[in-house]
Order: sequence, then structure tokens, then C-alpha cells
Amino acid sequence: MSERTHGALVYLTILSTIIAGIAHLPWWLAAAGVCLLIALSLQGRQSAISRGEPGVLIGSETAHLLAATLNGTTIVAAAFGFGRVTAWAWGV
Repeated sequence: MSERTHGALVYLTILSTIIAGIAHLPWWLAAAGVCLLIALSLQGRQSAISRGEPGVLIGSETAHLLAATLNGTTIVAAAFGFGRVTAWAWGV
């Protein structure tokens, strides 16, 4: 997957989570967004390792999985919450 496609998928995941918050959709859609962001993060790192890009540390997979999980959870929770606040502000 190209970097441009990878970035677009991450952007669309966050945007769809915001829209889910605005539309008052269930929280488990945000959980699906977390899973997708984690998968994209892990796939992006593996692509960088396979291309041999400089600056990519090949260290603990456990630490990277924990970081990807925390980042994905934080980003999606903030996006979903932002959607809910936006819906409240717009009176949706």
C-alpha cells in the first residue's frame, strides 16, 4: 500500500468516526475505528521495515502494539467525542 493510500485510509477512518459521533451512532462503531487504526498502524510499520527506511527501529513488537493501541484509542475517542460535541453545538 502506498503512503498516500495509507494516509487517506487513516484520514477517512477518523472522519467517519466524527460523523458517527455527529449522527449519534452506537459506541461500538468507534471501537471498530480503533481496530482499523491499530491495523493501519501495524501495517504501516511493517511496510517501512520491509522497505528498509532509515530511522525505523526494529525493537519490541509488544511495545509497538501497546503504543498503537493507546494512540488508536485516544484518537478515535477524541474524534467520537468531538462528533458528539459538534452535534450538540449544531443542535442535531
